[in-house]
Amino acid sequence: MAPKVSDHYRNSKREQILRGAREALCVAPINETSTANIAAAAEISEGTLYNYFPSKQALLVELARSDRTTPAIGQADVPEQGNMQQEFRDILAMIFDERLDRSEFRSEGQLSLTWWQAAAHDKDFRQAQRESMEPLLNTLEIWVRRWQQRGDLDKRLNPLSAAQAITSLILGLRIFDAIDGHVDWIAYAHAVEILLTGSHTLDRHESSQ
Repeated sequence: MAPKVSDHYRNSKREQILRGAREALCVAPINETSTANIAAAAEISEGTLYNYFPSKQALLVELARSDRTTPAIGQADVPEQGNMQQEFRDILAMIFDERLDRSEFRSEGQLSLTWWQAAAHDKDFRQAQRESMEPLLNTLEIWVRRWQQRGDLDKRLNPLSAAQAITSLILGLRIFDAIDGHVDWIAYAHAVEILLTGSHTLDRHESSQ
């Protein structure tokens, strides 16, 4: 009887394979990257890879699900400052500060473009991306509700829709960083603040009624 493999060992081996896949896919696009390339980058045999992932598709979907473009931010990670602008900058700092200068972070952003493109055509990738973004969305929705309660943000805005809009702007920063190079996230934060707190189409809509 084969010895029982611990969950810790299996999880560690899966993470090793996922790291290898990220490295391999930062060198060549998906259609030019084989499971043999991924196994070589992970320093394992191709047979071992298939012990953990039944197919290349299953591996890629798991990689998209663990996409680090939108890392989870705990609500307690960002202290209340009593000022929405400062809290929003603190949220962005949790995501970007000292990370945009790392070459591997830019490579991860470029890889994220691959998942977003795949999500347009594949339901498994769409679900993986939903799961990847859910922790950030949940945290931002909590903050939106808090800002509305304090009067920092228009209460007519739907909290989930506002959180989705902020998330899309954060992802936009990653896109520009991946394509054009270094982005000044502090200047970007100022632009987002203007969009969030400036005059709203809600005002124009109500005045026209």
